Amino acid sequence: MDIAKQINTAIDVICQGETYFSSGISKIVQSHFNKMN
Repeated sequence: MDIAKQINTAIDVICQGETYFSSGISKIVQSHFNKMN
């Protein structure tokens, strides 16, 4: 297995995870503010 390929795959997975995590947080924050208003 090519090490560079493994590293690129790991970075892709981490970036996808961060995007999913960020969108999840923004949804929680939005619903929280909607309850307050």
